[in-house]
Amino acid sequence: MSATERFYKSSPGLYENVAIVEVSIEGNATPLDGVTRITCELQPSGETVDSDASPTAITWQNDGAITLDFAEHTFAITPSGIQRCKLIAFDPSHLNGQVIAHRNGGDNNQLTLIFEA
Repeated sequence: MSATERFYKSSPGLYENVAIVEVSIEGNATPLDGVTRITCELQPSGETVDSDASPTAITWQNDGAITLDFAEHTFAITPSGIQRCKLIAFDPSHLNGQVIAHRNGGDNNQLTLIFEA
C-alpha cells in the first residue's frame, strides 16, 4: 500500500468524507482477521485516533480494507495539510500492536493523509 487520501473540512474541526485504504504487501491484500483495534498516529500533529476511543473513526474488513471516517472524531488539535500516518493493528497474536502502514515507509506501506481547509 502506498496511498494518499484527502479529507475536506465541512465546518471547524469537522471532516465529513470517508477514505478507504487497502492494506497490502506487494499487491496482495493483507487479511485483518482477528484484529480487535487499530490506531492511526498522525505526524506532525501528534494526534492519535484509536478505534477503541472512536469506534466509528476507524473500521475494517477482514479482506484488508480499512475505513477512516473522522466525522464523529473530536481532534485535540485539528490537523491541517500533509499528515504522515502510522497504522497499528492489535490482535491476540500482537498484543502490543503491529505496524501495518508507516509514515516513513517505502512504496509498500506508506500512508499520507491530506487535510484540506
